[in-house]
Amino acid sequence: MVTYVYAFVWFESLMVYLTLAYKFGMDYSYLTDYISNNYIDYFYYNKLNTLRYGAIFLTVISTKGYGTCLINMVLVVYLLIDVFKRSPSDEVSPREGRKSRGNL
Repeated sequence: MVTYVYAFVWFESLMVYLTLAYKFGMDYSYLTDYISNNYIDYFYYNKLNTLRYGAIFLTVISTKGYGTCLINMVLVVYLLIDVFKRSPSDEVSPREGRKSRGNL
């Protein structure tokens, strides 16, 4: 059960990181196009340029989180393989206790 919850939470966090990176990337490209295609005064240019730098900064932060999710993907795959390899006969019944397995 814990494995499935972990896999679900990992997948949801991956979707959040990808959505944030896509959103901030769209903001960056929109601001870049707006600045390059329109004549604007110097003070307004500085405000837009600051917003544009903030958007690319947040995109980089979001994609760093995406890299963490890639590392977790490998761990989730190994965890799921381990769960599916175990058979029901590997479980210890409450009547048998730990003595049936011997000294671990």
